[in-house]
Amino acid sequence: MEHKIVPLPKDEWKGTPIMMKYTTEEYYDLEISESDEVFGARMIRKKFEIPVTHTPEEYDFPDGLYQDHWENAEAYGIYTEENGKKTMKACIEVCPEEWSNRLMVTELWVHDTLHRQGIGTALMNKAKEIARAQGRRAIILETQSCNVRAIAFYRSQGFELLGFDKCCYTNRDIERHEIRFNFVYYMDRRAGRWTEKEIFIKRTLETDRLLLRHWEESDAEDLFNYACDPDVGPIAGWPPHQNVDESLNVIRNVFNGKETYDFPF
Repeated sequence: MEHKIVPLPKDEWKGTPIMMKYTTEEYYDLEISESDEVFGARMIRKKFEIPVTHTPEEYDFPDGLYQDHWENAEAYGIYTEENGKKTMKACIEVCPEEWSNRLMVTELWVHDTLHRQGIGTALMNKAKEIARAQGRRAIILETQSCNVRAIAFYRSQGFELLGFDKCCYTNRDIERHEIRFNFVYYMDRRAGRWTEKEIFIKRTLETDRLLLRHWEESDAEDLFNYACDPDVGPIAGWPPHQNVDESLNVIRNVFNGKETYDFPF
């Protein structure tokens, strides 16, 4: 069965719980050494004496889509629908970290019944597509030192260790063997804070009668009002836009796509 990844709009999916649960037999043990001359850290893979299971109940609340502190997040995923009720089966949520020009993966989840079908890779490819379209220099995410399967998956997707936080969840994270590991995927290792495209599109040209700037998502309604005209699109080779969401998608993935430099007037 082919599964299609589709947008999960905020007004429909906000607050949808993500029941992260996993069982692990291994963990990466963090060994830290400090002196006046050297700071050192080693992450060594070891086995638990007995398998450990982590569930949302440990932290009093499950993860959920579109949490308030993730401004400008967008989510994509797979869902089933029965008798008018939609049930999410997989999702990825991303959110821009504007000050550093990186894209954060804030949620990534695939239901057990859909494991080993390439869905995790497809979702991660969606994040890379978004990062590329937005001109981000890197994608960042977090997982736990005991989630060995997730670590292996991220590394298979081209991510590498960025750093760690030894007290992200509790002040006993090291002894609990559940340390936050941060991973990064570089879109362009040569890039500074802004990619060449971002440097370009962040420039504006303004005169008394003219303003040239890059497309912004807030332009979606204006674009729709223009692009819905049946006398406009067809003569240029594209059909009239049907709604504002379509215009927004064009701004995100066409006008702001890689090597595309269009300006609204």
